[in-house]
Amino acid sequence: MSLFHMFIVQTNESIFSFLHIFGLSDDMIFIMIMFISIFVCYVVIRPFVSLVITMKSKALLNYMMTSLLYMVIFLSAVFFIDHIQPYFFKLLKLSFQALAILGCLLLFFRMYKQLMRRLKP
Repeated sequence: MSLFHMFIVQTNESIFSFLHIFGLSDDMIFIMIMFISIFVCYVVIRPFVSLVITMKSKALLNYMMTSLLYMVIFLSAVFFIDHIQPYFFKLLKLSFQALAILGCLLLFFRMYKQLMRRLKP
């Protein structure tokens, strides 16, 4: 039995058992938890996105959306392709590293462009 499974079973019995009185199934409880988590992420990320928009940083917004789209495609591929699942954590680590390298390259390229623009007479 994995640690994750033990946590879910223990959590289900100790914390969420009172919700079964209202006729909620385990799936409904987890959907509510996921919805609340997504809403909290939305509330936390919203000011950051507003700041990026007011700074008119199109490159940063493009990078964030590209990274998000890549992660959705990556996680979907891992979910649907069974022989990739044993390598999930290694591929996830490599994906994060590749996204970080892309971010650094975009940052250096943007800094280089600004430096050349300022040095131009």
